[in-house]
Amino acid sequence: MQFLTVTEICVINRMICNKARHNSNIEYVTLSPTRIDKLSVLVDTTPTDETCIDIATYYMKYIILLQCFSDGNHRTALESVRLFFHKNNIDFKWNPKYVVKYQQDIYRLRYKIYNTYEELSTYILNEPHNKLWKYCRNCIDINLSE
Repeated sequence: MQFLTVTEICVINRMICNKARHNSNIEYVTLSPTRIDKLSVLVDTTPTDETCIDIATYYMKYIILLQCFSDGNHRTALESVRLFFHKNNIDFKWNPKYVVKYQQDIYRLRYKIYNTYEELSTYILNEPHNKLWKYCRNCIDINLSE
């Protein structure tokens, strides 16, 4: 199985930032430097004995929760899932009709579970699966089946 690297995830976020510079309809605010330290922990602790879908869910959930980037964390998470599947020869595309809904639902669910929208510590990588995990997994399942 091919896993994501820190560099690949950073490139995705940089592409989102660059698109925003050229398109005023895309929002991206640069306020803080990328948290490479947290991103490295995420990559280093990627579960290697799980299914592709579970690993994709891991990337999606924790890129969002760790908030390693100044902006675009949800978008980076979604594109990271797509890249992970691509690297593993699995045809996967997000249905654009639902992407904004996924982002909004995850945003609300994140606040409900963690009581914050702020970045979380890497300790969160050790928590058991919860409603946010299940929601991310369901989003991936729906798009894989389409």
